[in-house]
Amino acid sequence: MHARIIYASRMRLAAALIVLIVPLATARADEAAIVRGGPKADAAKKDATASIAAASRDLLPCWRRGTSPVEIAITTDAGGAVTSSAARTDGPVAQCVAGILAVSTLRGGAWSGVVRVGPGGGGGGGDAPGGGDDVNAALAAHSGELKQCQKADARAAGVVQIDLRVHADGTITDVAVATALSPALDACLVKALAKLKLDGYRGKEVRYRLGLQYAGGDDGGGGAPRASSNAATPTKRGPLDVDQMMPVIEASRAGIDRCGQHVKKGGKLMIRFTIRKDGTVKNLAVTASIGDPKVEQCVLDRFAPLKFPTASDETQVQFPLVYDAP
Repeated sequence: MHARIIYASRMRLAAALIVLIVPLATARADEAAIVRGGPKADAAKKDATASIAAASRDLLPCWRRGTSPVEIAITTDAGGAVTSSAARTDGPVAQCVAGILAVSTLRGGAWSGVVRVGPGGGGGGGDAPGGGDDVNAALAAHSGELKQCQKADARAAGVVQIDLRVHADGTITDVAVATALSPALDACLVKALAKLKLDGYRGKEVRYRLGLQYAGGDDGGGGAPRASSNAATPTKRGPLDVDQMMPVIEASRAGIDRCGQHVKKGGKLMIRFTIRKDGTVKNLAVTASIGDPKVEQCVLDRFAPLKFPTASDETQVQFPLVYDAP
């Protein structure tokens, strides 16, 4: 398995290890702004803007594809967790930014609005002192070893971030967990990274933050069959675009995919739902069954609480999930 930097509207999270290598840099606050909506109170809006600026560090890989600011429609819950993130600017940079913000937590309480995010002061990963692309390529060669840490906690699903220092000779020191996922999985990663020597590295000494996203339900060796929406594209009727809907679904994809961990046979499960104008979901139903009521109900339960962007009218969606045969 090769390491991939993937943050797009249709990324697959199931049975995959997504490697995001982020150079540690400081984002400029003036590159992040709420241009429409946002928290009503001035203090809360200031907090939200500051947290978006802080999140800009995780967005650095996106700017390899462009340098212009992009606009993203954001909705958060009372705890600040992003429940909806949709690109308002065309192009791969905006899709990349929306995908990363979809799994972020932003201060300011529950709010909806449009944010503008720019490349900030850190620049793209390839411009980082020491050669970000070299570190990326060198760590990518070891993605299979890092994927094996899923065995330490097969149920762990989400993002773990590890700070580390890469020396000019490729050795790694100062390995520490920045954002924890699972004690066992985190410890496995720290141990594995401390032992690595990046023979392919040709840069200067750099400090890096390594983000790893695990899908859960995988023992590192293939495991049970998983659900995937890669094989078919959702169809819709109404004002919301597929690219506006997918970041919301992807933010919950690990849980959706776990529903199919013990699926009895392969096939395509088609679910239908309607997105109200306020972004909430109604009329959930199975329109094409795989003959496994437990799996199907689990999937419906995962879709029920989703919160999509608001729109001028309701949007009807047909969403396929394709299961491999056991």
